[in-house]
Amino acid sequence: MSVVLHVEPRTPPLSWEEFCQKTGPFSIALDGFVGTGPRFDENGPRANFNHHEEVSRLETRATCGQVLMAIRQGLFDCFRDEQGVQVSAYVNDCDEDVCLYSY
Repeated sequence: MSVVLHVEPRTPPLSWEEFCQKTGPFSIALDGFVGTGPRFDENGPRANFNHHEEVSRLETRATCGQVLMAIRQGLFDCFRDEQGVQVSAYVNDCDEDVCLYSY
């Protein structure tokens, strides 16, 4: 399993399109690194887990909850290659969601 956490506090929130252009396969944006609601592209594969933008805050799970549910529903079936699970996670700050994700 290879999980790499990229902490980029000086990177302003990207659009989904910018994120897809600037990152490689197996990339995941967390908690506002991409300034849009949750997204998933199985062809990348790439994902955005976010509970800040383009969501109803009342009904939307926290980012760490979104990631947990995605893992339980088979995220790592898609985020893998012949060596196993591959994830490059991108964050712009270290709040509770990010800390729980990396645990």
